[in-house]
Amino acid sequence: MKTLLRVKTIALTAIICFLASSNATAKSKNDLRGTWKAIVPIEQQDRATNFVFYKIFKKDNTFINLTSNNGGKTFSITSKGSYSIEMPGIYVEGLTPHFANKYRVSNNVITYERDGNTLKITFTVNGRLYNETWILISK
Repeated sequence: MKTLLRVKTIALTAIICFLASSNATAKSKNDLRGTWKAIVPIEQQDRATNFVFYKIFKKDNTFINLTSNNGGKTFSITSKGSYSIEMPGIYVEGLTPHFANKYRVSNNVITYERDGNTLKITFTVNGRLYNETWILISK
């Protein structure tokens, strides 16, 4: 009887550990928080040698995009607002009014794929499709 109880306890513990680790993996794949740096595609590197791009997702569900055109000496805010993960693989950026007017869009639906410290996003602004790759540099 004690052996059967011990086997059941071990099995239940193993199941709980498996479910917790699966949930943690799924959660981390959908967690965008942190500071991300854009990886400039090879075909654009000659034109973008001095450009540095950061995307910061905060835990209060706000974000800010920063751009430098002098190798990272100074930065400008290129957009900011709030974000919400609608479902795994899709999040929405709600731009503040200043940036919504600038880009003529207030909400932008973005598809994403996170693989560890790499984030690939796809979105459309004014009819133009963008594909970007970002690397996590700070959580």
